[in-house]
Amino acid sequence: MNTEFINDNFQFVEYILVNEPAENEIFLDKEMTEAIGSVKDYNNKIVKVVSHDFNEDQKMVLVEYKNVLVGWFELVASIPLFNKKNEKIEVKYEDFYSPELNSLINKNGDYNLYFQRYQVFSRFFAYHNGQLLEAIFRKNTFVAFAPSEVIDRIEDVEVYTQLKHDQTELYATSKMDEKILMNQLDREEEVFVQAVFPRLKRARIKQGAVAGWVSTDDLDGFETVTPAEQDFSEQAIIAQHKDMIYSNEQATVKNIMMKLLNENIALEKKLLKQKELTKNVTKRYANLRSSKLGKLQLVIWERRSKRGRK
Repeated sequence: MNTEFINDNFQFVEYILVNEPAENEIFLDKEMTEAIGSVKDYNNKIVKVVSHDFNEDQKMVLVEYKNVLVGWFELVASIPLFNKKNEKIEVKYEDFYSPELNSLINKNGDYNLYFQRYQVFSRFFAYHNGQLLEAIFRKNTFVAFAPSEVIDRIEDVEVYTQLKHDQTELYATSKMDEKILMNQLDREEEVFVQAVFPRLKRARIKQGAVAGWVSTDDLDGFETVTPAEQDFSEQAIIAQHKDMIYSNEQATVKNIMMKLLNENIALEKKLLKQKELTKNVTKRYANLRSSKLGKLQLVIWERRSKRGRK
């Protein structure tokens, strides 16, 4: 999948997980005439491709890391990442297993503990040995890859229901590890269910000014939410990837146009202000010429001017 995509859609490679041989170098130019570093310093990191160049034998990419331009290097074994919607997710811990790719890029650890503790997001798809994976981030830090089948995605529901118990435990986040004390939920009043993680049976609710997370088992008559079906075929993921590149480019162009428009409006306002100032000065000068004091002042200026020319 990765090789075919790079060969057929090289110009659409936008983000990659760097995984190059240790001897590969980074160059100042795409002709590879001046080496400036080693690619191994960026192995296991996600970088953005800002330019491409290729011939029959080589595929070269110019990349940046954390908004800093790195340089050019030959793309040999790095893994392309596919754009997707940035999603807040949870992981079903009992089903989680660390895919082989995590070991290859030295991403080892107790991920169950990590996923239980921190809020994480899914930002990219990736393929490794035919398996579909998702790149998981905490804020802007890449954590690891997780198989798509163990990921629970938030579903909007927006329905009203009742609580089953008088003392329903309410939690601050979807991790459900921090209780909200004195939550003041009223069993006699309806609660608004905003969204759920269907696999983990966690619901975000609101009742008046009180909001938080509860187990869906605490909701009376609440129907089980079936996770929305998604098309995870290679064709669908590649199509989504290209669509998002196009949308991002359109948004960038729009931002540039808005910036130029705002600058133009600011310049026009400045020009109008300057014209108004010039108009006021001209008016004052005309008033000065027509007044007795002004005429006398002009005579004095003219005499001084004549003396200066002698």
